[in-house]
Amino acid sequence: FAAGSNASNIMSNALLADYVDNKHRGMAFGMTSMAGGMGALLTVFVFLRLPSILTKNGISLQLAGRYTYWIVAGLALVAMILVFIGLMGKTKSQKEEKRTILEIAREALLAAKNDPGISLAYGINFVATGAVTVVGTFFTLWIVTYGTTQAGLTSAEALARGGMIMGISQVMGLIGSPFFGILSDKISRVLAVTIAMAATCIIYLATLFITDPLSNNMIFLGLFIGFVQISGVITGGALIAQQAPANIRGSVMGFYGFCGALGTMLAAVLGGFLFDNWIGQGPFVLSSALAFILAIWGTLVFINNRKRSR
Repeated sequence: FAAGSNASNIMSNALLADYVDNKHRGMAFGMTSMAGGMGALLTVFVFLRLPSILTKNGISLQLAGRYTYWIVAGLALVAMILVFIGLMGKTKSQKEEKRTILEIAREALLAAKNDPGISLAYGINFVATGAVTVVGTFFTLWIVTYGTTQAGLTSAEALARGGMIMGISQVMGLIGSPFFGILSDKISRVLAVTIAMAATCIIYLATLFITDPLSNNMIFLGLFIGFVQISGVITGGALIAQQAPANIRGSVMGFYGFCGALGTMLAAVLGGFLFDNWIGQGPFVLSSALAFILAIWGTLVFINNRKRSR
């Protein structure tokens, strides 16, 4: 699962960098992210319900789960065929070269050393992907845990409430995706990622003011969490596509994706520890602290870029 997910994300970013004009890359990443959000909603409202639907029609739970995976795999096969037909051939700048993993990593790190924008983008994807993981992993869990342990709800009732708030949050993500994509095209992309990280820092930290995650205040905050959760991924993707040298774009994009995978691992492991041993808001506070660091970093890069351009 990890290999397939990361491979698709990395290749999506690389293709967007190759095929889309630089002035439209922000919007392209925003629309791609919006499509991903629609896929997430499809998963929540359709695919996750398939096992229940199939079992009600007399199919065993084991086969229902297997059939659900087969259906999703069938859709992936259709997507593969569409991509193969639509993207046959190479881009004008592409050259086929065989390099070892160490050579690829060395190229990616050297590019970051020579370009502060690339190193910033690596950091952004590390934090932004982790922030998305926090929402996907701990948002509903926080609500369900509170509902069953402190509000006297059954697991089904708490899960229904959490799913409703999560659904609202994801819909706001669909609105936020093109917004941050357009923002990346209208202003400096370094400034765009800085704004995205600052917004993530503030909104995620605001979870500390939520005493009852079942309340309407949580729904209100969920709107903003959904709006900013993908902002770093979109603005960071546009930045790395702009900065990545054409001759080593694959190496840079691959390492960019690797940073995102590390961010996912940190958010899941350390966030889970904070959730169990501190408070339900712990994973969000972790993402807020990391986003604050990246906002400062982005500000410094933006200021230095302005000085060099004078």
